[in-house]
This record gives sequence, C-alpha cells and structure tokens, in this order.
Amino acid sequence: MQDLPDSRSVRWYRRLTRLYRAPFRHEYETEMVALVRDRQAERSDARALVTLWAELLVDLCTTAPREHARMLIDDLRHAARVLRTTPALTGPVVLVLAVGIGATTAVFTLANGVLLRPLPFVAPDRLVLLDESAPARGIPSMGTNFPNLRDYQRESRSLQQIGAYFEGGFTLTGGGEPERVDGAWVSWNLFDLLGVQPVLGRTFRREEDGPKIETAVILSHGLWQRRYGGDPGIVGHTIPVGGTPRTVVGVMPQGFRFPERGELWAPMSLDPVANTRTDYFLTAIARLKTALPSPRRPRRCRRSLPASGASTQRRPQEWSCPSCRFATASRQTTQPSSCACSSRCSWSSRSRARTS
Repeated sequence: MQDLPDSRSVRWYRRLTRLYRAPFRHEYETEMVALVRDRQAERSDARALVTLWAELLVDLCTTAPREHARMLIDDLRHAARVLRTTPALTGPVVLVLAVGIGATTAVFTLANGVLLRPLPFVAPDRLVLLDESAPARGIPSMGTNFPNLRDYQRESRSLQQIGAYFEGGFTLTGGGEPERVDGAWVSWNLFDLLGVQPVLGRTFRREEDGPKIETAVILSHGLWQRRYGGDPGIVGHTIPVGGTPRTVVGVMPQGFRFPERGELWAPMSLDPVANTRTDYFLTAIARLKTALPSPRRPRRCRRSLPASGASTQRRPQEWSCPSCRFATASRQTTQPSSCACSSRCSWSSRSRARTS
C-alpha cells in the first residue's frame, strides 16, 4: 500500500526541523515528523491545530538553541583537549589568532575613523584644507603663513569662510597641581567654520583675536570635567594659562577634540608685522560656498610657490576655474597654465592644450 503524501502542516514542520543541527536532525527527524503527523490526525478542528502549532513552535525555539549550545560546548571541550595534549601547536595557534584579531581590529578602527564614519562637523563635504607647496625646493606641503591667510580671507570668491590654527601646549596652574595639556591656537571663526557649538558659553569673537590680546580660552568637555569638576558656572571665571590669566568663554561638546588630542583652545592673536610671508606654521581650513560634485571636489587645495623668493612679497592673484568653480591662488601675474585643484578638470586640459 502506497503511503499518503504529507499534509501542508507536516511539510512545513519538516522544513522547520532544519533549525536543529545536522546530526540531531538525521537521528531524530523521522520520529519527530511521525509524531507530528499522528498528533495532527488526532486534532481535526482549527482550534486544535492552532494549539498544536503553538506547542511545536515553543518546542523548536527552546530545544534548537539548546542543541546548538551543546554542540558548541562539545567542540570547545574537544579543542581544549587537543591543545592541551599538543603544547607545541597551541603556542603558534594562539599567537596567530591574537595577531589576526589585533590586526583586524586596528584596520577596522582606522577604516571606520577615516573612511566610514562621517566627520563630526556640519556639511563636511564643503570643508577643504588650504595648503601651499614649493616643488622646486622639494617641499610638497608647507601650510600657509599669516599674511597669505589674510589675503585669502579678503580676496577669495569661492570660499565662504577661511580659518586657521596651529598646535601647541598649555600649562594650567592654580587650583591644584600644574598640568600640561595639548591644544591649539585658533582663529576666532574656526569653530563657526566647522559648525561646532559649545555646550556652555560661546565661541571666540573677532575682537578677542587681535594682536597680542590674551584674554579668552575655551575648554574641552573632558578637561572641564577632570580639572574643574564639571562646574556649570565655569564660564566667566578666570584661570591661569601659562602664567597669564584668561577668561573661560565656553566649553565644547563631549568627545570633541580638535586637532586630535586638543583639550584647550585660545585665539591666535597674531601680529601681522611680526609674522611675515616666510613664516609657514599655520594650517588653514576653508568652507566652500557650495558643495562640488564628488569627482571634482578638492579635499586639499594646493598653491605652488616659485623656486625664486623674489616674488614672495606680491599679493596672490586668483584665477577662477570655470569647470570646477574653485579659485586657485597663484603668485604669477599671468593666468597659470593649469588648474591646481584638479589635474583632470576640463579647464586644466584646455589650458595645457593652448600652452602646447
């Protein structure tokens, strides 16, 4: 006599038994399916079938994970016995695993911080780094100087804001042991340029960034908590910084550190007379007026200086690139032959064709 085909419910239960590990399923699947077939034959009404499936699902959700856990424990015990009986193999295996896990963690951390996680700034796709170079002198990157920074701020047409900073250390005294902290001297508009606002107080004002003005300071959230106990009334208090009393005007958000390990910021307060065009120590950051398409958007905008230093006192003249809408500065008095912001833009190609 030929067996009758399984009902739809039995076929679905046979599929669900795949949740069990293979050895368990091969040993008990036939008996489990037969039991379900018999219990289904005893319960013909809809309510009884619903109750049956509820019991089956609860049994699957409890026994399947238990069987997998038992299999994992058995495998771990077997591996421990093998490693214990072969110590010459255990050492290299553990070393390779440790190196592999550490290397993978380091690579993921780097990729997450540099490539995957967005910058903690407002509209980071419009932020660019302004840089100068002197290829003829063998200097690929040299930052910028204070007079050039002022020229960029005054004459740029494609940049909405331009700020700068240079890293330094600060010594905090008073109210405990002296402490040396990392920080930066920043232009008054740098935090507004980045789009980061303090959780307490305000950012710097233009009048606080004048020559030889040493009145204001901004603290990081960590430094505020660690040294000053998270005092909510810290804004407006005067603290000694490097022997000079400065007024705390703001506290930045938790986790904000710029650059990298910075915990304290003060205005640059540079003197244009004392800082000449030969003093390259500033890192300049700018925000584009409008975001450029990704293939053409410059992340680092460079300007090359001539090999001779005779023309370094001229004011930089801008040449607009109509293809990428980025104005590149040049100390030449004639239009440069190529666009410094992108070697692949059409304006650069046309210019090279004309010069050839």
